[in-house]
Parts: sequence; C-alpha cells; structure tokens
Amino acid sequence: MAPPATQAIDGAVTPDDVNLGALVRAHWQGIVSEAFASGRLKPLVLPYCLFGVYILPILWLTIPHVHRPWLYRSRWALMAFICIFSAAMIPHRTSANPAFAYAVGLVAAWGVLANLNLLVWTRPQWEAARIVKRRSSSMAAPARELPDATRSNVHSNPTESASRPRRRKIDVMTPPPLHAEDCVATEQPRGQAQAQTETPAYDYVWQAFPADGPFLTRLNWVSDLVLNFRCGGWNTAISSVPRPRIEGGQVQDGDLVDMASIPIISKGGYRRCLTEAAFVRRRLSRFVVAYLLLDFLSVVMMKDPFFILGPDHKELHNYALPLPLRGLPTPALSALRQLLSLAGVVGAIVAVFSVADLAQYYLGRGLFPSWGELWAHTDSYGSVLEILDRGLAGWWGSWWHQTFRLQFSAPAKYLQRHGHLPQRRSITGALVTLLVSFGQSGLLHSCGSVSAMPPTKPWRAPVFFLSQAVGILVQAGLSAALARCMPARLPRPTRRVTNLAFTLAWLYVTAPVFVNDLASTGLWLLEPVPVSPLRFFGFGHPTDHWLRWTRDYYPTWFADSAWWRSGLAM
Repeated sequence: MAPPATQAIDGAVTPDDVNLGALVRAHWQGIVSEAFASGRLKPLVLPYCLFGVYILPILWLTIPHVHRPWLYRSRWALMAFICIFSAAMIPHRTSANPAFAYAVGLVAAWGVLANLNLLVWTRPQWEAARIVKRRSSSMAAPARELPDATRSNVHSNPTESASRPRRRKIDVMTPPPLHAEDCVATEQPRGQAQAQTETPAYDYVWQAFPADGPFLTRLNWVSDLVLNFRCGGWNTAISSVPRPRIEGGQVQDGDLVDMASIPIISKGGYRRCLTEAAFVRRRLSRFVVAYLLLDFLSVVMMKDPFFILGPDHKELHNYALPLPLRGLPTPALSALRQLLSLAGVVGAIVAVFSVADLAQYYLGRGLFPSWGELWAHTDSYGSVLEILDRGLAGWWGSWWHQTFRLQFSAPAKYLQRHGHLPQRRSITGALVTLLVSFGQSGLLHSCGSVSAMPPTKPWRAPVFFLSQAVGILVQAGLSAALARCMPARLPRPTRRVTNLAFTLAWLYVTAPVFVNDLASTGLWLLEPVPVSPLRFFGFGHPTDHWLRWTRDYYPTWFADSAWWRSGLAM
C-alpha cells in the first residue's frame, strides 16, 4: 500500500479528505532528505555556496589593478571559475525549504550575471565612486582645492547636467555617525549661526577606489559596491532611484556631491523619506501589510490543487477545486491564479526589502557609509502611474522592483559605450537592449526552476520574459502607427486607459506560462510567515497549527567530508 503522501499525489484522495498541502510538502521533504542521506544531492551551505558569487570576486576586486595590466587580465580566469562553480551548484544542491531550493538556482545564476557586470562590462576601480560623509578641513575659512594631480577620474552613466560643486580639501577620517537630518538641506534661523560655526562641518563627497588605502578600507569600498543591488549612493546608481546630478556623467575623487539635486521622488516614482520617523513608519507599515497578505495567500493557495501539485501533475484534474472556484469559467480562473501569483511575488519582495532596509539602516550603518543615510533607501516598487503613462514599458521599466536592472542592462550599455551598438534611442539599440535584458531575466529564473526539487520545464521562464520584450516593441509600434493616423494627439485619459488595457491584456495572455513555472517548482508550498494569524482564528485546514515554521525553516550545521564545504545548511 502506498504511503499517504503518495496516495495524495496519485489522486487516491481529495483535498476535502486530507490536508493535501501538508502531505505534498512532507512528500518532497522526504525525497530531499533521502537525497541528502544518499549523497546524491547536497544542501545550500553558507558560506561555501557564496564563495564564487561574492567572496572570491570581492577579494580579487580589493587588490589594486589599475596600473597592473597583467593582474587585470586575470579576471578572465576568475570569471571562468565563477561560471564553473555556479554551474556545478544548480544540479547538485537543493533544500527541503521550497524558497531556498528555488534560490539555489537564482544565487548561482546571479553569481555569473553580477560578476560579468563587475569584471567584464564595467571597470569599478576606474569608473565607480560612492558617496561618503567627511569632515571639512576648515569651518570658517574657504576650503582649498585638491590638486588635480592627486585625483583619479571616475566616470558614471550619463545623468542630467548640473553645475559642478566646488571641490574642497578634506581629511580621511572615519565617517561619523549618520543622521536623517543630514540628508535634507534646511535653512537655519539666524540665532543659530554662531553655534553652527562652532560645530564640526561635514561634506558629502565622491570616493573613488582607494587604491593607496589599507586593505580594510579597500575591502569596505568593494563590499559596499558588490552588495548594493541598485547602487544607491553610487555614481553608477540606476536611473529609477533618487540620485544626485553629475555634470557630464563624470566625477573625480573628492568632488562634493550635489546633495540638493537628489529628488524626493524619482522619475520612476521611487520615494525616499526625509525623516527617520517617516522611514521607520513606512517600512513597518508595509511589512505588516505584506505579512498579512502572505498569510492570506498561504491559506487561499493551499485550497487550490493547482498551487499544491503544479500544472504538470498527471492527476491534477482528479482533485476538486474549492467551492468558490468551481463555478468560475476557465478564463476567470486563469486570471485569478495570475493575480494570486502576482500578489505573492510582490508581497514577498516588499516584506523582505522592508526588513532589509531597516536592518541596513540600523545595523549596517557602522560598516558602509550610505547605509545609514535615508536617501539610500527607496521604495521597493515605483509608481503605478508609470504603467498608465508608458504601458508595458512602464510596468517593467519603472514600476517593477528594478533590483537586477543594473546587471541586466550592462551588456547592452557596454556595447553602446564601445561603439558596437547604436545608442538606445535607435531602433536597433532598443531592440538589443530589450532582448538582452529580458533574456538574462529569463535565464535567472530558469535556473531557479532547475534547482527546485519537483520536475519542472525550465524553458517557461525565458519564454515569458522574452515575450515581454516583444510586447513592449509591439505596443511602441502600435502607438507610433496610431500617432501617424490620428489628426491630433489623443487626450491623456484616453492614452492612459489604452496603455493600461494593453498592459493587462498582454500580461493575461503571456503570464500563464510563468505562473505555471512558479507552481511547478513547489514555491507556493512555502510557509511564508512563522506565525499565522488566520490559522490562529480557525481559517485554513482544520489540522493546521498557527505556528508554521518547522525545523526545515531554520539553518542547521552541515558537516561535509571537506571542511571548507561545511557550514550552515539552509
């Protein structure tokens, strides 16, 4: 007789008879445990699995190589090692936790894409600079110019023109504690003028790679760069987040930063807070909303066999839908599943980044200068008005979280800088940029499908993301054709309705392939919250307990035959 888990998967029982989600979850956890015991698979182990993604690249970038061409050429060998290391992780490591199993592929693919940006598409030791807070060399007398001979030119992506702030001579003391009020220029009452001259004055300046600094200083600079997804507080920050203006796209080591030019809300709708109280309140409120949303979704999704078994299960049709879904026509059921999947992704990202922002601001401020500044922490998502004004391009190019945008667009920007590709405003440049960016996104998510424990179809993610590039081009072509045919420009409300309608229609047609991919990975079997308020009040399955996290959700020590592969198993 088959065990209960196998009975559930083979369709011998119905969701009304047993807790199907719990049985399927236990089924896959048992398979993972057996694979670990036999040595066929190994868990995601920290810090070993981060060796090729972060540790080795950070150490290599810490060594000055601007004047060592032979050392700089060794990046190709390093990049080859990273590719081999990451490729070996995907098929041989997984986790009993569905989120970490999916993350194995994401981490491995991210190690390749992120380090291609750092080692091939850009040259951080020549081009990158971060914002640091330094004490002025003089409080009363005008500061002197830094000799140009002691400066290193640092380039960044082109930004809006602005008058270059005057350069000052500064010392290199350790940055003092950072405060929220330092981010906002305020006019002081006259009575405070005398007191102001008696307190130390601070400037925000650009700091290029400190090639002549001690090892720990260089390590701190590189780690700050590598661990910063959207590069807030760097001259390489993506255009979606609030950032200072830079004249001609160039900065020099020691230049004053035009802090007054940092907008409160960026063009893409990403907002920064002006006070610490507003920052904490905004992050905590969003975390609470996301937490409750994830709890609701975990209860609702575990009533639909589609999210439990995945779309490819041969007996899926044998399982009855929950009563509220039984009368829905197929198009409406597909739309509902798309909406629930979208809400799950958005809720998870908002919850994780809300906690990350608070942790970085209060715990990481002692390590990296900008982490203790409010302007470095912007919202996870942009403005929905970008979707109304730009359609599908606004959805993906502004409203969506933009966490990986810098790395996804790096290859096309490299080709443009070196004259191998027309600028982005050209049709060819836009086409290549879209295909390269969305192609890499598809590859990243495809690797997550491969490392998941259930069998999947890894081609689904690339098909979905490449279809979004096609949709953007189709909408742009239709808009251009319509503009040529119309005697006058359509009113703005009409354009917004049209953009929204096209975006929703395109996503409705193309999203099922990605929704199927996420469901097939077992990702929705994850218990997203440790304590479930809804289950505490009796919702969910009658056998559900309100304490949701088991031992599989906490790290345990994994002892490998090689000591360097031992560590915390996730």
